[in-house]
Amino acid sequence: MKKHTDITHRSASTFLRKRGQGIASVSFAELLFDLIYVFAVTQISHYLLHHLDWQGFVQSTVLWFAVWLGWQHTTWMTNWFDPDLRSIRILLFALMLAGLVVASAIPGAFVDRGLVFALSYVTIQLERTAFILLMLGRRHELTPNYTRIFGWFVIFAVFWLG
Repeated sequence: MKKHTDITHRSASTFLRKRGQGIASVSFAELLFDLIYVFAVTQISHYLLHHLDWQGFVQSTVLWFAVWLGWQHTTWMTNWFDPDLRSIRILLFALMLAGLVVASAIPGAFVDRGLVFALSYVTIQLERTAFILLMLGRRHELTPNYTRIFGWFVIFAVFWLG
């Protein structure tokens, strides 16, 4: 019997990581995802190095906050959902691509690449949350949480894009 890993053939509960089995291992996709964010933090440190004043400090803090939130919400998602499933891995790789765009836009985030940075960041937050909502369906116990998270990200998107 073929094991289905497609989102349309599984119930939402089968996407969750198994609990109570000791320490969960970290997948290669998660490690690669973390490397993208190591690159982003390196970009922020270079940004601060080239803008050693109060304005540069504040701008670097804003950049760090965005990068940290993108990483933190995604790692939280992979703590709940099994990253070894094909659909979650595909989501992680899509988020990595957007994360590379975010990291690449950091040097010019407050000049000519601000919109690229903001669009990529908003894409990460909304794409991940919308995918999880689609995967969970209407009746799962996590759906109300992710619905609220999505609503907050939509509100924050207006400010990031502004």
